[in-house]
Amino acid sequence: MIAVREEDRDVLRFLWVDDVKAAEPKIVDYRFARVVFGVTSSPFLLNATLHKHITSDEKDDPEFVKQMLRSLFVDDLSLTLADVEEAYQLYLKSRERINQGGFNLCKWLSKSKPLVERITEVEAQNEANTQRDKETHLTEDDETFNRVMVGGLEERDINTEQKVLGTNWNYVEDGFLFKFHIHVKNARGLNPTKGNVLRVIAGLYDPMGLVSPIVKMKILLQDICQADYHWDAELDSELKTR
Repeated sequence: MIAVREEDRDVLRFLWVDDVKAAEPKIVDYRFARVVFGVTSSPFLLNATLHKHITSDEKDDPEFVKQMLRSLFVDDLSLTLADVEEAYQLYLKSRERINQGGFNLCKWLSKSKPLVERITEVEAQNEANTQRDKETHLTEDDETFNRVMVGGLEERDINTEQKVLGTNWNYVEDGFLFKFHIHVKNARGLNPTKGNVLRVIAGLYDPMGLVSPIVKMKILLQDICQADYHWDAELDSELKTR
């Protein structure tokens, strides 16, 4: 958890009660001493904190800092490297550097099975060390990671897909997947209106624009807008057929 400076805690005041079971509980004035999650500024605070921590090594290892900043998106690290050894060394270094700031990079995944095996071995050892420490308890994230990663490669071989920044990735064949049948299912039963056409299009997450050029529904929406239909008006003739 990230501490809030003493002089800034007054802006994080909130009201509570001294005893929730009391008939007439007294109002108590508290202040958050740690950064609050779930507020509008949370993504910025996370990004700013990681940026400050990572750039603290800029003088000693500028190439590593450049690589990390280029590959981080919020709290996900995604990148491509030339070989297994280079990727493994980056794994060790990034995990160690991030850990120095009190953070834990986990849930590692790669298309390279030898790399995954090496990472699994390290993570399994770290888990064993954690369990031996009586003052430390595994978090829910750690347990989830261990089931996926340390539990063995057999489970991972059954499911070859993972989400990477919202996009389905087949990490065995190293390809992105777009499952159009889901959108077809969601579109069935909808009235053919401008609003529903937009709803179906918006359901296709394609941040890199990989399939946008072949999605004819965007052309259809453009034509509907030019025809000046109301959002809830049912389409007719040729537009409805399309």
